[in-house]
Amino acid sequence: MRSCRIACATLFLLLGCRLQLRAQLTSAMISGQITDTTKSVISGAEIVAVDVATGATYKVTSSADGSYVFTNLAPDTYRLTVTMAGFQSNTQENLILGVGQHVTADVALRVGSMEQNVVVQASAAAVNLQSPTVSTVIDNKMTQQLPLNGRNVLQLAQLAPESGVTSPGPYNQAASRPDLANAYVGVSGGRGDSTAFYLDGALNEDVLTQIANVFPNPDAIQEFSLDTSTFSAKFAGLGGGVMNVVTRGGGNQFHGTAFEFLRNSVLNGRNYFAPAQDGLKRNQFGGTIGGPIRKDKAFAFFSYQRTTVRQNPINSTTVLTQDQRDGDFSGSAKQLVNPTTGVPYAGNQISPSTFDPIAQGLLALLPVGAPGTGLVFYTSRLEQNSNQFVTRIDVAPTDKLHLYASYLYDKLDEPNTAVAGNILTAGTSSGSGPVANWLSQFAVLNTTYNFSPRLTSALVGSMSRRTNLASSAPGFPGWSELGAQIPNLVAPGHTALSLGITNYFSLSWTGVYRIPATEGGISNQWTWVRGNHTFEFGGDILWSKVIKAQDYEGNGAYTFSNSLSGDNALDFLLGAPSQFIQQASFYVVPTRMLPAAYRSRYVAREPAARAYPWSAVEPVRSGL
Repeated sequence: MRSCRIACATLFLLLGCRLQLRAQLTSAMISGQITDTTKSVISGAEIVAVDVATGATYKVTSSADGSYVFTNLAPDTYRLTVTMAGFQSNTQENLILGVGQHVTADVALRVGSMEQNVVVQASAAAVNLQSPTVSTVIDNKMTQQLPLNGRNVLQLAQLAPESGVTSPGPYNQAASRPDLANAYVGVSGGRGDSTAFYLDGALNEDVLTQIANVFPNPDAIQEFSLDTSTFSAKFAGLGGGVMNVVTRGGGNQFHGTAFEFLRNSVLNGRNYFAPAQDGLKRNQFGGTIGGPIRKDKAFAFFSYQRTTVRQNPINSTTVLTQDQRDGDFSGSAKQLVNPTTGVPYAGNQISPSTFDPIAQGLLALLPVGAPGTGLVFYTSRLEQNSNQFVTRIDVAPTDKLHLYASYLYDKLDEPNTAVAGNILTAGTSSGSGPVANWLSQFAVLNTTYNFSPRLTSALVGSMSRRTNLASSAPGFPGWSELGAQIPNLVAPGHTALSLGITNYFSLSWTGVYRIPATEGGISNQWTWVRGNHTFEFGGDILWSKVIKAQDYEGNGAYTFSNSLSGDNALDFLLGAPSQFIQQASFYVVPTRMLPAAYRSRYVAREPAARAYPWSAVEPVRSGL
């Protein structure tokens, strides 16, 4: 019954509040106390905070104990002015608020005329005396000026104390985007999938692997924070850190940028072990523009980035030598035997007439290995083309109501680059098809309403989606096409092949591999300030769905690893596998709905709590 009450209360909060703009997950706060030079409190003073970029103005009055608070402020630079009859006015310039920050700004007024104004420069390192959260803020200047491999801002999270790179192994699925492979960040020794990633107040994650979805390019980001300890219960965290990113918005002045970043092998040194340059050519170019739609009321921002990569990496593996293809295994120190009869081969010489025709058909598509070692160097091609669009609209119809919406579109294409006649270039390390594309999208509508300077509420609706489609390269046969008498369960028009030869080479690709993953939800956050205490409470409903449609190993997977003849390559030539696996094509749709409620109180240092009334995963299965 208690869980039901919590869930019902959550739904009431979600549906009963009025619409608004900045989510309280990304908003900042200013609080402090107004006194005179003798430290006596001043009540009734008027405090005005002005967003320098947009002109948004907020007014409050100090209470009986001289305290004041501004909640739900956008991360930006502010001007704070305090006036009171009988005292000189006081203005603090360049008061910088980071994402999620709670800044304390106490002001001491001097006796005098209000026309006399004392102007001070606010400290860049304002102290947070209200929250125990350990947080590191990376601002726009850092995101644009620090070197980034691929302009991926997720790498900057590694600058925060207690954070570090984690191995991509457990999370780098075939459906994961290759351009995110170097952006797995753990906190305090935690796993990379224990960090929660928020964009504009909503989760932006790949729900399949619980790692980050694509984030905007550095020029489209205002700033972000990484909370590494004691973060608020309003974040649906996973036990690790919380990365909280805010996109840039327009202001009262038009502004824009243009950029291009270049990497070219002509400017690079050659790998010592490579016979030639890898031909790398990577270009990242684009620009941003932002400005007013209506002065002080509505603003727009747009960003575009295109990335092209061309590279000819040199790979190496061990294949069969010409002697081994001819049946001459005399170079082996072991006595080789017939895997069926156990009879030794005299001089380790095997008649090619006993070789399996399927193995010989595959050998015709393989390069010949160097004498004695079987080592072969071959050039593959990498080609990637991606386009990213980011847009944001901010609207403030009234002084109390604020709205914004942002949208991110990022598509990455990898066309067919297999080299005709070389089957080593037809597979991928992940086992999916080499012809692939990924599409990442994120959309959020964020509304905020200020009932009073001490009571605000935010309602956020969002969607984060990552889709992946991979298929086999045309022109290369699967096992059925090579003559294997096994059922072909691969999608029509495609081939699949999986082969592993221990101490030699391996091949793997899938006919069709499609895994779209979608996560979305609605959340409501409330902030209520009473005296020296700040209360936060609210709830959210998170929904996710993953479609797994693939014919992985639909045409079988052969493994040669037990050296039945004494050499795994000879096992392959004779058609004597150690293992054969075949799977039927499958279509699985796991879904989840997760409602939650939270509450927290600061200053009194009462622990926060977050409750999950239900957490159910319902897989739905049907035929492909």
